[in-house]
Formats: sequence, C-alpha cells, structure tokens
Amino acid sequence: MPSARIHEAIAKEVNKNIGFDELLLRIGTVAPDSWRNVEAKSGIKDKYLTHFWDFRVKSGQANDYIEFYMKYYNYLSNPFYFGYLIHLIVDQYWKTYIDPKYEMVKDGIRGFKLKNGEFHSDNNWWGYFDSLKMQRKIAKIYELGELPINQSDLANFTCCIDELNLSGLFGPNGTLNYLNKEIMANDEESEIYDIDEVISDIHKTKEHVEEELAKLALLQENNINKIKIAVDIDDTILCTKELEKLYWGKFLLDNPEVDADKEYKWGDMELSIFWSQYREKMAFGEVKPYASAALMLNYNLFNVKT
Repeated sequence: MPSARIHEAIAKEVNKNIGFDELLLRIGTVAPDSWRNVEAKSGIKDKYLTHFWDFRVKSGQANDYIEFYMKYYNYLSNPFYFGYLIHLIVDQYWKTYIDPKYEMVKDGIRGFKLKNGEFHSDNNWWGYFDSLKMQRKIAKIYELGELPINQSDLANFTCCIDELNLSGLFGPNGTLNYLNKEIMANDEESEIYDIDEVISDIHKTKEHVEEELAKLALLQENNINKIKIAVDIDDTILCTKELEKLYWGKFLLDNPEVDADKEYKWGDMELSIFWSQYREKMAFGEVKPYASAALMLNYNLFNVKT
C-alpha cells in the first residue's frame, strides 16, 4: 500500500487543478490510516470501517470508495473529505497495479524484490521500515512540511465521518505527530524503491484519480434524480442478533481465556478479535424469514402507486 507521504504527494498533484486548502487536504488524505493510532479503550479501531471495505470481494482488499462518495457527496467541497476520498481511490490503485511490481515469492515466502535483485522478507509491515527512507525523500521533493497535531489548531476543520475515530489522528500519539517526526529523520537510501520510479507512479496515480473522480461525478449525476428506497439491514433483513449470539458462543468455546461475564465495549481487544473473525459471516449470514418476499411486495406496490 502507498505510504502516507505518497498519499500526500498524490493529493497535492490532484489539487493543482482544484485549489483546495492544501493543509486540510493533506490531513484528510492521511486520515483513513489513523486507525492504527487509536488507543484500545478510546472507541472504534477498525481498518475495515475507515477504508470502506467491500466484503463481497473475497480476495484481497477492496476499498468501496463509491460508497464513501455517495454517502458524503454533499461534503466533498470540504478539502478534508476530498482528501479522504483520494486516499481510498489511491489505495485501490496501488494494491492492484503498483505494489505487485515490488513483491515476489521465494520458497513460499512473500516479500520484496530489492533494487539489486535480491529477495527481502519483512515479517512486520511488508517493507514498511524500508519505505520510510523513501518517504523522507518524497517529503522533501514535494515540500511536505509539518502538520498541526491538535484539532484546535485548525480553525476551519470539520469532520462528521462516522467511520473515523479522530483520536487516532490528533494529539501527541496521533498520526499527524508521527508524520512530523518522520520528516525530521535522517535521509537514507531505500533498498527497495527507486525514487524516480515512485515519482512516475505518483503521476500515473494522479491521472487515475482524476479519471475516477470524473466517473463518480457522472454516477452521482445519473442517480441524483432517481427515487431511492433505503432499507435497514441489521435485525431487519438479516438475523443479526441471532447470528451474533451464535458466533459469540462459538468464540467463547474456542477462546476459553475470554471472560464470558464481562460487558465488552467497542475498542476492547476481545471484541475486535471476535469481529475480525466473524464480521463477514454475519454480513452474509441468514436472511430473516419472508424478508425477500416482503421487500419485493412493497417494491411492486410502490411502483404501481408511482
């Protein structure tokens, strides 16, 4: 996946034809990855949410940036929201077209191909630490200066993105302060990434983002005058509570060290593990009896009336 500095650089390139507040745009485009810095007991910490993952895709990551666009369309004049959207588009492009150039498998181990042709295995963050060296060069080339670390330092900042926990973005332990520290680090040469090739990839990605933005705008235009029927999913169509009870019981059997009597809250490690294991099964679980028939009946009645 592209690092934070690459996200910022691409956002700056896209912004040349738009003219948004660059600071808010940069903060918005690094915000989705701030889930990493959300403390365990401070609320939702979930990459699936911040990146709008589409669980219908069974292999690999799939950021559903169309869902983000349609949900927050009316907020996209805000550079923070616009930067957030760019992040989701860029992630998907790099996952599909850029990352594979640097990846290789040797003896069944997935890792990175070094510039000298040798194999490098990183069991931590897939070459993350080496990519920091490249990020520092990107920060200098694109003049990515320090970012304010407190929300109160941004007079025009507003954010109502339900899927984002701002506690991981701001503050001394937040993503923004982390990035500031990395700007000041010593410059080193990456063993994996050729800086000229990365800059070329940044320009290619910028063009892709602009193409996707045009498609999204057309999608919104085609749908804006259509009648939309919203139907709740959890405990309306799906047997959510029943499935949660079923899988929680299985989870407790498989993990006897988990306290069955404790009242868990979002952010608790045990609950995070549970949802990571069973989220998809519940999302595609059993439909309530007669739900499909009831939806079709009401849909037909609605069409007759209109």
